Amino acid sequence: MTYRAKYKKALFILITVFLFTVHYQLYSSGFYFFSSQQSLPEWPLLVDILVTLPALYWLIFKPPLKTLLIKSLILFSAGIFIGSIILPEASKVTWPYLESLRYLLLFGFILIEISLLISLLHIIRVPTSINNNIESSMENFLKKKNLSSTIIELYLLEARVWFYAFFARQRTIHFGEGQHFSYANYNGNASNQQGFIFIILFELPIAHFIIHIAWSATAAYWITGLTIYGLIFMYADYKATLTRPITLTKKELHIRYGVWGNLRIPVNKIESIQKHSLPVKRSKIHLRFCQFGSPNICIILKPNTELQTAFGKSKKSKIYLGVDSPNELLNKVASLVSKI
Repeated sequence: MTYRAKYKKALFILITVFLFTVHYQLYSSGFYFFSSQQSLPEWPLLVDILVTLPALYWLIFKPPLKTLLIKSLILFSAGIFIGSIILPEASKVTWPYLESLRYLLLFGFILIEISLLISLLHIIRVPTSINNNIESSMENFLKKKNLSSTIIELYLLEARVWFYAFFARQRTIHFGEGQHFSYANYNGNASNQQGFIFIILFELPIAHFIIHIAWSATAAYWITGLTIYGLIFMYADYKATLTRPITLTKKELHIRYGVWGNLRIPVNKIESIQKHSLPVKRSKIHLRFCQFGSPNICIILKPNTELQTAFGKSKKSKIYLGVDSPNELLNKVASLVSKI
């Protein structure tokens, strides 16, 4: 991300926070200079959510229409949630109806999950012709739907969660030809994941009981439900860490890392590869695949290399990895790169 892009993003966030802070202060103080009613009006906040914030986003970023509509929907959803918190109950006239839209969003999410599970079950039941490579089967199934590459990656991510959490034991999984490298033992990746899962399982009923007593039953069930979904994700990530390898072929380095990582790097896009030992901060210009501790491999890409991630295509300069056998991977990749 360039300095100018960072400046624009920071500016928009600052204006948004300022806008909601002003509304919070005005509602909490019981003062609106244009209101003489006992209950303060909700429409100023609604106008800012529907009009002001999307307009500001357009003025600052100048996005295409499709992106603007998507971002406006996200801002509207977030604004409704924040408004539910800062608006006094006496001022909520339209807001209860807007809040009920969350059930529509939840219903849509459930439909997506059900369709995903049905598709996954269909793929698992049908024998594959590519050495039982279930992930390739899922990818080929989605490509036939003529979906965008970004939608396919997001769909595959969710499919991997359900597959490795519930179905992985039912199939012998293969990952195609090539040399496979593991990362489950590096810095105790798999064992640490297992420990976190046991901790959450232990505290889940306790937290549910406390929230139920101290706050409300509805909040307790919502938070517990979200925690269980997160727990499913963590368990799938643990199983994938034990199962999914990093694969090197003559043409590409396929980085599978837990349930999340799924990156393909063409060998001809690799400038060099070297050992690494220092911590790496998050950045828009590089990716890191290292669940615990610091990575031990750094892959330097050629300039303007664009890679497909779960959130779209973006240019990256370096890829950081944590693997069990760094010397072996380094030598194999370096040997292929030297032949190009």
